[in-house]
Order: sequence, then structure tokens, then C-alpha cells
Amino acid sequence: MSGKYIMTPFRIFTNIESLTSKNISLNIKVQSNYPMNKLAKDVKISFPVPKETCSAQFEKLNPENENIQFKKNKNKINWRIKKFVGDQELILSLNLILLSNSNNQKRLKSQIGPVLMIFSLPNYSSSGLQIQNLKFNSKQDSNKRTLYVKYQTYSGSFIKRF
Repeated sequence: MSGKYIMTPFRIFTNIESLTSKNISLNIKVQSNYPMNKLAKDVKISFPVPKETCSAQFEKLNPENENIQFKKNKNKINWRIKKFVGDQELILSLNLILLSNSNNQKRLKSQIGPVLMIFSLPNYSSSGLQIQNLKFNSKQDSNKRTLYVKYQTYSGSFIKRF
């Protein structure tokens, strides 16, 4: 390795627009940092919301590619993106409606997040490492070997705090 900075496949930006006693407005922006000819499939983004949340209103959705659910029993927002093309940016704007007037804004803010992202990016290595030569040392030459290398980038634990 030459010591170059390795760019993560995605960048997440979070912003709480307004926080009042009756509602919370926030934005989540996700940018893909991989080539346009690559495609991440079934990207899942989720984050917890305050216990006082009774409903959520979403804006800027593409219903063919995106699905958003508010799980009231788990106090969680789930955002699913079927196909995420490289060099793309998606923004989720949402408004959380609270059950009661809560004046403790610090507590409400602390209950939002962190954002968890799960993804799989086939045929892409985010580290830039590639296998150039692959050699098998074996005394048995009778076994036929298929030389094939599959590059895959997985999320592992990709977390962003608000």
C-alpha cells in the first residue's frame, strides 16, 4: 500500500433541521463514492427515533427504487434502496410527529440515531487492492482448478451518529 487514503463506498450526512416540542425535522443525505458503472443492491439504512414519535412523514422518494417504513413498536425508521448507482446522491427528508409536548430537547435529540447502513457492493474493492497473480502449489496436478477472483465490498458495521 502506498499510504493513500481509502475512500469508503458511501458517505452519510445527517442534519436535524428543527427540533420543537411537537415535531422533529431531519435530513439524511447518502452519497455513493464508487464508479458509475458499479451498483450496490438492497441497501438498508435504519436509525432509532424518540419513543414519543407517533408518526413520520417522508419527502423526496422514488417509489420504484426506495421504500421507507416507520416501525412504531421498535421506534425505528427503515429506508431500503433497491439499487444504488455509483456517483449518486439520495436525500431523505422526514418530519417526526411527537405524541406529547416534550420540552426536554436534549433528551429527544439523544434518542435519534445512530444511522446504521447495510450494503453489498459486488465487483468492487473499496481498498483498491487487486490480485494480479494467483499460484497454487500442489503435488496433485490431477485436480482441475478454476482461477476466478470475485471482488465484493460488504458493509460490516457502517454507523454514523447524528
